[in-house]
Parts: sequence; C-alpha cells; structure tokens
Amino acid sequence: MFKVPYYFIHIDKWADHKRSVLSNLKVKNPEKVPKNTDDSVITSYWDEFDYNEHIEFLNLIHGYIAPLTKDMGVERVNRLWWQTTYKGDFHTPHDHGMEGWSAVFYAQFNPEVHRATTFYRPYPAPMDVVPPIFNPKVKEGDLFMFPSFILHEAPINTSDEPRTIISFNLS
Repeated sequence: MFKVPYYFIHIDKWADHKRSVLSNLKVKNPEKVPKNTDDSVITSYWDEFDYNEHIEFLNLIHGYIAPLTKDMGVERVNRLWWQTTYKGDFHTPHDHGMEGWSAVFYAQFNPEVHRATTFYRPYPAPMDVVPPIFNPKVKEGDLFMFPSFILHEAPINTSDEPRTIISFNLS
C-alpha cells in the first residue's frame, strides 16, 4: 500500500554515444542563470529546450522508454536539461511539479566516488517503517524515472571527478 512507482533502466549503448552526447552539452545563455540561488551547478536548465540539440540522446533512450509511456500515462519528453557538478557543487531539494514524470540519466558517474540523487519520502511513516530517504544504486548509463512531485536533490560532489546528469520531464 502507498508505494511510490519508479522505473530503473540501464542504457546498454551509452558507452558508444557518451563522447558525442557530452560534447554537445553547453549552456547557451549563461546570462539567464539566476545569481541568487543556493545551488552551485553548471546547468542548461535556463536555456530553451530544443529537441534537435539533443536528438542523439533522445533517439538513444527512445526504445527504452517508449514501451513504458502507456503505463506511465505520458506521451512525450516535454523538457530536457543537463547538469554538471564539480567538487563542492550540489543542487538543493526540489520537485518538478504535480504532473507527469521526471528522469535522471547518469551520464558521467562513478559509483566509487559519487552519490546518486537523494529522494525524499513523500508522506509521513509511523515508526519509520519506510526510510525517509532513498538513494538508488546507479552507475553510468542508468536512467531513473519517478513521479515529478517527489522531492529530490543532487548531494554535494565530494570528488575531484565531475558528475553529469541529463534530466527530463515527461507528460
């Protein structure tokens, strides 16, 4: 009762596309990035989403997520952005609204030195029957999809290795 659904997929061909996809990740309009946030990430979130700029990545994941869209009640990716954290960087707790699903793709991630996204339980649980946080065990090339209303954050990167995720919303 009251379980939170999620989907966890490994993208087998990620290694074949990694260099090309990562080389296309750029912040187009750095002047649009707000200066008054607590976050310390490099992100394209504030840029306009253009399917064509991410077509290689979208084509790569399409075959994995297309069979799930009916169960998820979604039809399309309606927003996509990426985020890189360097040592000391983090992204504060947030959600993506009350409608649809969200996803985190671990594009540049070393499980030996990086921590995955922290998800927070969306309801109180007596006697902590259900843990208050969840960190999926992920590796590079993994895709984690969850309801958009789930509060989550990118923990501090304590490593000298950059951590890059590609995130998107589906509706």
